[in-house]
Amino acid sequence: MTDRRFLSSWLGASTLLAFCLLTSSVWAGDKALAESLFREGRRLMEAKQFEQACPKFLESNEQDPSPGTLLNLAECYEKLGRTESAWVTYSRDAELARARAQTAREKLATERAAAIEPELARLEIDVPDAARIEGLRILRGDTEVERASWGVAVPVDPGSIVIEATAPGRRSWQTTISVIPKSAQLLTSPLLEVDGAAPPIATTESSESAQAPVVTSEPAPAPADADPGSGQRTLGFIVGGVGLVGLAVGGGFALSARSKNEDSKSFCRQDDPNRCSAEGVTLREDAQTAGTIATVAFGLGLAAVAGGVVLIVTAPSSGQGAALSLGGSF
Repeated sequence: MTDRRFLSSWLGASTLLAFCLLTSSVWAGDKALAESLFREGRRLMEAKQFEQACPKFLESNEQDPSPGTLLNLAECYEKLGRTESAWVTYSRDAELARARAQTAREKLATERAAAIEPELARLEIDVPDAARIEGLRILRGDTEVERASWGVAVPVDPGSIVIEATAPGRRSWQTTISVIPKSAQLLTSPLLEVDGAAPPIATTESSESAQAPVVTSEPAPAPADADPGSGQRTLGFIVGGVGLVGLAVGGGFALSARSKNEDSKSFCRQDDPNRCSAEGVTLREDAQTAGTIATVAFGLGLAAVAGGVVLIVTAPSSGQGAALSLGGSF
């Protein structure tokens, strides 16, 4: 009984470690792509090619969320005049920086979000009670306007926006509105007309004859395991392999932390290393984050390797089982 409890504990712990380390390894693989996309975005920003730069920052942040990437994305949106997108992104940047205890970055993002808020354009889509028919959906561009937002002035990016209303058995309604910067505009959705060409909505009634028969069967007996410890040994090799991946991930992040810390020095004063530009602060914060990940990955990696070895060594073999049976017969 003790061995079974021990094995169950190791199985649970090993599964958790495997999940954590596999997640870390996937993140490490995406981090390289995120860095390349970020640098390309910065190059395009410096060339004032904002339309091309914004998607690079967006994809980089999806691969590896970073307050520095979000700050650049928000600035890119602001350059394009997309005030609502910039405001939302600055706010997200402040939240992420707060979660990572990056006080300076949180303060900067919060200040920029507050500065841009008076520039926001707002659009209210009013839906009168008579127009609120069953199944009504309202789209603002590609975004569905939820019922809770009907009659509420919400921030939107300036420019042309297509508004569409649809409902089952009704003719759709569509219009294009030009949103002016710093404005508050109101749009009223009309009652949709009945679509006479639409087929009636079919209704079905369930009957006993239409119900599928319920088939039950006894589960097949599990085949005898010729080697009772094969599953445990296989798991041991998997956990051990994942542990090696974790050690490799830790090494990669350790090198990244050292490199970013060295790079940050060029953005700090020689006489006072603690006084750095925004770029220097970002590099140091990224170095601290990478160092923390390296420490965690090393710890999990070592634990998984040790766990894999224990699982392999303690796994019973078919030879052991035969010897025990033979001894019992005497």
